This record gives sequence, C-alpha cells and structure tokens, in this order.
Amino acid sequence: MTPIGRVLLATVLSAISTSAAMAQSYERIGTIAIPGQPLVQFDIGWIDPTTETYFLADRSNAGLDIFNAAKGTFIARVTGFAGFAATKGTDLAGPDGVVVIGDEAWVGDGDSSVKIVDLNLNKIVDVVSTGGKKRADELAYDPRDHLIAIANDADSPPFISLISTVHGNRHVVKKIPFPTATNGIEQTVWDPNSGYFYTSIPQIGSNKDNGAIVVIDPNGGSVLASFPVNKCEPAGLTLGPNDTLFVGCGAAAILNKAPPEVLVLSAVNGALVDRFTNFGGADQVWFNPGDRNFYAAASGNPTGGVLGIVSTTTNSVVGTVKTSKGSHSVAADPVNNHIFVPLAPNPNDPACLPGCIGIYAATSAPS
Repeated sequence: MTPIGRVLLATVLSAISTSAAMAQSYERIGTIAIPGQPLVQFDIGWIDPTTETYFLADRSNAGLDIFNAAKGTFIARVTGFAGFAATKGTDLAGPDGVVVIGDEAWVGDGDSSVKIVDLNLNKIVDVVSTGGKKRADELAYDPRDHLIAIANDADSPPFISLISTVHGNRHVVKKIPFPTATNGIEQTVWDPNSGYFYTSIPQIGSNKDNGAIVVIDPNGGSVLASFPVNKCEPAGLTLGPNDTLFVGCGAAAILNKAPPEVLVLSAVNGALVDRFTNFGGADQVWFNPGDRNFYAAASGNPTGGVLGIVSTTTNSVVGTVKTSKGSHSVAADPVNNHIFVPLAPNPNDPACLPGCIGIYAATSAPS
C-alpha cells in the first residue's frame, strides 16, 4: 500500500471508530441481589481488574461485599465494620473507601481506622488507626512508595494520613491537616507519571464557590500545589489518559446553584482541558481503560440520579442512564466493560425491591 493509501485508510478507520463510539447507547442489562438487610446505606465501589472482582462498602450490612464481576454474582461478605446507625449519621459510618493491594483489600471504617482484609481468607487480619474521631473515608494507593493516602473528611480539621502498607510495618507515616478545607475532603488518586497524590477539596475557606485539587508529595507529605476549581465543589476524582484528571462536581455545587457539569483538568498544572454540562452532582467517578470512557455516579443530578458517560476517544458525552437519587458509587470492569452501580430499594422495580447492584453496558452495535 502506498503512503497516501495508508493515510486514507487510517482516516477511514478513525472515522469508523468515532462514529461507533457515538452510536453506542447504554442501559441496565442486569442486577445482582444483595443478601441481608436492604441496601439503603453504602459507599465506594472498587474493581480489581486482575481477578474481575467487584467490591462494595455496604454500610447497611456492616460489611465489605464481594462480587464476581465476570459472572455478575455475589461471592461473600466480610463483616466487622461499623455499619450505619441513624443516631450517629454517616460521619461515624463504615465501611467507606476501598482499594485492593495484591490479595488484600484496604477499607476505611467509621471508627477512624483502616481495616485490612485478607482476600484469601475473606476476613479482617489487621487494623491501623488514623488517630481521628470520625470515619476514615476514601483512599488511594501509591505502589511506588508503598503508601496509602486516606482522608478523615469529617474531623475538624479534616486531615489525610499517609500509611505504610509494608507487612510488619503498617503505621501512619505522616498526618497532613487541612484547616482551610471547610467542607471536608473527597477522592484521592495517585498519578504514576508524577508520583504524586491528587485530592479533591470541595471548599476552601468561607466561599462555597472556591474548591481545589491539591497535589501531595508522598515523600514527606508536603502539599506542592493547589489547583483552583471554582463553582464545582469537586468530589469524585480519577486519572484519565494523557495525564488528565476527571473531576465530578459534587451535589453540594448543585445545591449552591452552580450549573451541572463535570470537568477534565491537566494533572500537570490544573488547567481546564474540557467541560461537559450534560449532567452534574457526581460523587464517585471512574476511568475504564477497557473502553476509554469516564463514568460518573451523578446521584445529585438536578433531574434525578444518572450514570454519566464521557468518551475520551471523541471527547464527548456518550449519554446518561437513569439510576437513583442515592446512587453515588460506580466502578467498571475493563475486561467485559460492565459498569456496576448500587441502587437503593425501589418498590417500582421488581428486580431491585430491597436494593441491588445495577449492571450497565453498551447495548447498541456500532452503525
């Protein structure tokens, strides 16, 4: 083939890829039943891609629920977490954030601790206290320095703990207070390109319009930079292609009359790369390398909770799918590209009367 022919072929293939991504639609293709108490209170979901295992912080049943993401089935529940009590509220509830490190799950809990679950035994085998008074919430893992960063978002002031994950030496290495974070701390991610942690701070100071993404150096725990994020109250945060950060503007922003939106920022300098205004009020967000889509659990969307889907291939919103008001958690399996969203009890949904895990996927063939 001539060089011109190769260029033309590449152009055609690119156009086909773009039209295919735009032609897809998404819908719920199944559900997973949850044993025990109705699924009223839950927090973060997580996928381990190496084993195609989905984990959910199930506060209603005071446990870490474990699912087979390939088959869409419940496997087991690890108990021993704080659970939820209406008299105490979510600030003391757990489990909360979840990450998987090898054959262990590290899980934030309502008693200001991180509980380590052996996934071969399906039981808690170690506990590390963060020294706070309220829940240890969302967390991220730095495999280069063998550290997690976990936020005590409801303490006053809120703080982040850097904790060693080395066997036999698990302890808090550094406590980083955030006295100017006046509405807690949200999601943290680790960037292998920079080696830094990035954390969503919904509000800085007294002005609800002023939020930020802060950059933390794991070596020493210093805050290197603070990228302003205005009229967004950033909550969910995940790392995408080309060293970008996908930011879910939280439900608090909607309550503050900000427009519904999600943002894409540069992880290098915080510059705005893209803005999508089709939905908002997102909590947990997720990047799926299997289909190169961002997914947002937009439970605070003004017209009702949705799963928002943004393609990084076409830099456009693929669509939204109705979920529920409380559906603030999302994770995707990069092998089968199924998306898992916990759904609250629904008397009008026979498959989800006591609550369930909704399984979502692209259903239309490329045109």
